[in-house]
Amino acid sequence: KIANAPEAEEQGGEWAGCKTEVNQEGTTLTTKIDYRVNQRSIPAKYYDEVKGAYDAVMDFSDKTWLVKKGS
Repeated sequence: KIANAPEAEEQGGEWAGCKTEVNQEGTTLTTKIDYRVNQRSIPAKYYDEVKGAYDAVMDFSDKTWLVKKGS
């Protein structure tokens, strides 16, 4: 979860969140990524933090795909 800042609480919750689930059955690796962003409520000063988290999620997804592809 991102932005546990007081402003987020005042606006009714978090600005962005991500849930990642990785499962392996035998040689099959599956990844489920649920990334949500409330763009309307993110103050500009937190944009870099949210963008960095999004990029990290996408990087994780790409690396998981490479592992899956190579199995």
